[in-house]
Parts: sequence; structure tokens; C-alpha cells
Amino acid sequence: MHDFWRISCGRYHPRELIRAVQPMAIEAALEAERMHMQTQNEQQRIVELELQQARYEAGLAERRYAACDPDNRLIAAQLEKSWEGALRRVEATSRGLPKILRRRGMPPVQQCAHANSL
Repeated sequence: MHDFWRISCGRYHPRELIRAVQPMAIEAALEAERMHMQTQNEQQRIVELELQQARYEAGLAERRYAACDPDNRLIAAQLEKSWEGALRRVEATSRGLPKILRRRGMPPVQQCAHANSL
């Protein structure tokens, strides 16, 4: 081992110091992991709400287009363009959700804690 481990810190040996500090370090790591998971949950919820809103707006645009008088081509073309834009937003937002879900796996800290409990 390195010379660092052979040098004592005052009355305490570094290994004893590590044993004393280790539970606090584990607790801090678990708290950091909990906060990270909470942030991921919030990000997922935001994307889910954006997708819900985008789908609503696409449905509304479709209903407006369907209710339009086909003889009024200028308005119909504008409503169709609006509907297509809303559908593109649904598609773009839908692509964001799987990215967030892929990032969610069992984090390393949880893996260690799980392994220690076995």
C-alpha cells in the first residue's frame, strides 16, 4: 500500500478514520442518488405533460380543419398547415420520452446498496 496508509493522523490511523466516515459517505451518496432520481422523475413528468398538450393541440387542429368549409381554400390551407405543425410537435415530443426512459436504470449507488443487502 501507499505510505499514506501507514501514517497516522494524530491519534487515529487513517483506516480508522475511513471506517468512522464511511457511513456518512454512504448516506450522502444515497441522498445524492435520491435527489438525482427525483430530478429524473420530474423531467419525465414534464415531457409526459408536453406530449399530452401536443396531442391535445393536434386533435384540436384536426377538428378545426374538419369543420372548415372546403370551399374556403385559403382558410382550409392555413388550418391544414397548423394541423401538420401540431402533428410534428407530437412526433418530436414523443421522441424525447424514450431518451429519458433509457437514462433511467438502476444507478451505481443503488446497485452497491442492493449487493450489500444480499
